[in-house]
Amino acid sequence: MEILWNEGTTTARGVYDILRDEKKNIRRSTISIMMNRLCERNLIEKNIEKGRGGLKYVYKVRVSRDDFEEEVVSKILTSLNDTFPGKVETHMRKLH
Repeated sequence: MEILWNEGTTTARGVYDILRDEKKNIRRSTISIMMNRLCERNLIEKNIEKGRGGLKYVYKVRVSRDDFEEEVVSKILTSLNDTFPGKVETHMRKLH
């Protein structure tokens, strides 16, 4: 997601190239699988475009970084509160 927020739109190959340049040891197939999963969760969308070697998928973010972070925090806190009723609220009060 970080790469997509920074790039705006990109391909799975584009993500792979960025990660490879950062010395991350990851396979292109893993990137494609991850991109498809993000599409299934409606976090990104994919469109087909013509490229040099034929058709390619171009991915674009559907959700802002702020909305994504808000959703993640909300789900985590809800899960914690469901598992440990009252403890999350008690702990949050201690922080303030």
